[in-house]
Amino acid sequence: SSGLGESSGLGESSGLGESDDEPIVSPVLSARPSLQEAAHRVFSDDVGIGGSDTKGTAPPREAGVTRARASRRIAPRWGEPRGVQRGPRGVWADATGPATVTGPATRASRAVLKLLERRKLALVLDLDHTLLNSCMSTEMDEEPEASLLKFRLDHEKGLGPEGRTLHFVERLQIWTKLRPGVKKFLRQVASMFEVHVITMGTQSYADEMRQLIDPGRQHIKGSVIGLGQMDEFGELQPADKKRLDGELSGLDSIAVVLDDHVGVWPDHEENLIEIDRYLYFPSALKQFGVWRHGASLLEKKVDEIADRSTLAAAFEVLRRGG
Repeated sequence: SSGLGESSGLGESSGLGESDDEPIVSPVLSARPSLQEAAHRVFSDDVGIGGSDTKGTAPPREAGVTRARASRRIAPRWGEPRGVQRGPRGVWADATGPATVTGPATRASRAVLKLLERRKLALVLDLDHTLLNSCMSTEMDEEPEASLLKFRLDHEKGLGPEGRTLHFVERLQIWTKLRPGVKKFLRQVASMFEVHVITMGTQSYADEMRQLIDPGRQHIKGSVIGLGQMDEFGELQPADKKRLDGELSGLDSIAVVLDDHVGVWPDHEENLIEIDRYLYFPSALKQFGVWRHGASLLEKKVDEIADRSTLAAAFEVLRRGG
């Protein structure tokens, strides 16, 4: 045995909360009729693209969606996948009817139409603690971290480029551990979404991480943005918040955000699906002040299981959102 296994609650498929006769609907889509309508236009073969449905009608709204204030954790009556939750503040849904993408020929509205014509929505992904976990190489030089790192490297010998999840990025002098299933997740969501990345790290970091998770640039075809800046002392100065701007400006009505940190999206909480943090390295626990309450996955010598991981659950939320 390699010593690798499931950490408590991370790889259990029973946590998905699925029902045999009712679908899982994304909490974001349930709370936003306009986004739910956009998803229906993309994922239904019976609905045309444009200001009116010429080949079918929109699905009926779920009870409690319109004029229903969402709680911190939207829990539809059929349950929701484990590890994925709504943003912290309630959102008032528009009860006047489904939003359409017709209107003034602005750049934003044209961008929305262009995506819908391609039968896609926009998906914005965070990097750190959502898709991967990184730490400075110096944080792994001392014991017991050095021995734990060697244990993982020994386990990954012979797995080949596609199987490896632990990488040393020499240019940045960091270790990066990919969340299990991340490459499969990207392949899956790329068929439904135009995928973008926004991180609080630097642009150099964003580019290096994109190379690790999507080396052929086949899946992340949207913007890759690093908001952080290095100061004169070599310390990272992150931005105060994340926004849907630049290429994403005006796409609020068809954008879904997947992030482990609710607080960095104060202007777009209605677009957010919060995902459980991936805390692989010991330094990650210290970063969030939870090191007294447990051990990291590396210290436990366990990891998520790709086919039953948090990313797999997140994909089910996105896939069934329409």
